[in-house]
Amino acid sequence: MKFVKKHKVLFIAIGVIIVLFIVCFVILYKMFFSYGNNKYGDRLKNIIGLEISNYTVSKIEAELKELENVESVKYKLTGKLISIVFNVNSELEKDLAKEYGDKVLEYFSEEEKKNYDIQIFMISSDEEENEYPIIGYKKASKEAITWSNN
Repeated sequence: MKFVKKHKVLFIAIGVIIVLFIVCFVILYKMFFSYGNNKYGDRLKNIIGLEISNYTVSKIEAELKELENVESVKYKLTGKLISIVFNVNSELEKDLAKEYGDKVLEYFSEEEKKNYDIQIFMISSDEEENEYPIIGYKKASKEAITWSNN
């Protein structure tokens, strides 16, 4: 007991260092090793129960592929971002391509358009064509698609 009383400051300093070490370890573990947590956090809470049906996806891909000068249409959903990629012929005019992109919005309900971000890529297999790619983006809070400068 004499030893503890004599080195009271040393024991307090060691205790504080041990507590700080434990706190730092817990913080670092939570920051770097938080397995099992959703990578999107709370960002997807407004689309829970508002999934895009397989019928809508197949309808988008089938009907838009039938448009003139459209070779293929691909749909991809990542979180709350819907990506639609049109592979078009280089003969398709830019303005008509943008109209095709605007048709995409017709396939989604108002509730889906208010909660999902939609991006549209118009690409051409002809690498020498300078008009493509054209990219359109509709944020969930906006009403219309904003197109790139091409």
